[in-house]
Amino acid sequence: MLRFAFDGIVSMSAMPLRLAYVLSLLLFGIFVSYIVYVFYSHFFRGGGLVPGWTSIMSAITIFGTIQLLLFGVFGEYLGRIYEQSKNRPLFIIEDIVPAETETPAAPPKN
Repeated sequence: MLRFAFDGIVSMSAMPLRLAYVLSLLLFGIFVSYIVYVFYSHFFRGGGLVPGWTSIMSAITIFGTIQLLLFGVFGEYLGRIYEQSKNRPLFIIEDIVPAETETPAAPPKN
């Protein structure tokens, strides 16, 4: 039943893909603040850090954030392709109103 519920959630809209994108943007903010903390710890608290910790944590955080943002952008494109592949019209016409028949005006003479 859980698999059936999951299929129902992800097969009807692109909202889970957009949710992943928003989550990656939120984590980006958290990771930037973490990098600030890492550099603060390295330069101002100095003494008790393991050598190489600052550079490793900064690299992991930067590359992880880039991956999350790229997956979010990829998910957004995937969601748009999914919507296009359903072959639904972009709009629904409510009423059809016949056009009045007019004779076209003659072009102005120069």
